[in-house]
Amino acid sequence: MAIFPETTTFYQAVVSKQPVLWKNSSSGYQPIVKELIVKFEDDEDDQGCTPHRRIHGRYVIPLPSAYFFEDEEDIELSTRSGGVI
Repeated sequence: MAIFPETTTFYQAVVSKQPVLWKNSSSGYQPIVKELIVKFEDDEDDQGCTPHRRIHGRYVIPLPSAYFFEDEEDIELSTRSGGVI
């Protein structure tokens, strides 16, 4: 998930290229990610292509797996009599 440019809203995105910069510190070289290149879901242009967008690393978070459920964990929304709750 990442904040869509010029908004304050997180949207699902896929990291398409993850640049890593290296910083020399007392414990050796340390990776520093300053920005990521992502593709947002449902962000197609007029030709149907999804653009790559540069997003600062602090505005990108991993999608929590707790938001996804397996089929056997789905919640049944119908009652035993066949009606919908």
